[in-house]
Amino acid sequence: MQRSRIIPSAGTWFAAIISGILGLLWTSIFMFGWFGWQNPVKISVVGLFYGMGLSLGLLVALQLDRLFMTGLKRRWLRLSLLLIVAVVLVIGFTAGLLAIQYRFYYAQWHEPFLSRTWMFQLFFTTLGAVAQYGIFGIRYHGVGALLIILATCWWATRTSH
Repeated sequence: MQRSRIIPSAGTWFAAIISGILGLLWTSIFMFGWFGWQNPVKISVVGLFYGMGLSLGLLVALQLDRLFMTGLKRRWLRLSLLLIVAVVLVIGFTAGLLAIQYRFYYAQWHEPFLSRTWMFQLFFTTLGAVAQYGIFGIRYHGVGALLIILATCWWATRTSH
């Protein structure tokens, strides 16, 4: 595989960064307007996590599309596959970022590093963070994030880069 295909193109970076910024704005507006959050610091921090998850998920999805799906002849098939991959990766990256934040917060009460108890605490803290995101947190992406993912995937599949 050529090195130039492994490194994301400028268009891929641009699409991922713009999507992340739009995701941050959408999540912030959605939390303030729909859910009634009033604390601007919490809104901006949570919006940043969701925007970063959207940006990283789309960056990896677009790169996977560029590496493995450009050979597909049917555009609708490529778009469908990219949408599924992008949604799964966005959810995964956002859950992972929130799990890291959980880990940093709860680390002050955990046992010494790499002990057996610490491993259990790390596992269950991460599991709890991912479960809480899956139950309560996905809704903060809202319809806007799905529209951003759809628009980005449509842009990526419109031509072969």
